Amino acid sequence: MSLDEAAQLKQAIDRNDIERVKTMMTRNPALHGAPLGYGKDGPLSGFAMAQFLVERGADLGLRVKLPGHYERPSEIVECTPLRYARRFQTDSHSDQTVAFLRERGPSDDSIAPA
Repeated sequence: MSLDEAAQLKQAIDRNDIERVKTMMTRNPALHGAPLGYGKDGPLSGFAMAQFLVERGADLGLRVKLPGHYERPSEIVECTPLRYARRFQTDSHSDQTVAFLRERGPSDDSIAPA
């Protein structure tokens, strides 16, 4: 998987474009190992997208550097999908995503920094 492909996948996830995510992951199985990302628009970017990616093998233990809050474009955070979801836990949809990630993956405190 190229960095460009991973970036395109992240963009599709952030835009809640589940059809694009499905197409990309079907065409390139290596993308199944890409880190999860979370968008800012609605429940699909959280729970449904997380569920879709986890069911297809996304690595919940992976620590990656990702853009932080969309209002702070220069902010970069290094974390697991669970910790990233917890950063932006603001409503019942994000609560559902966090609960799902906790159930399916390792504790974000049990993963050593890269």
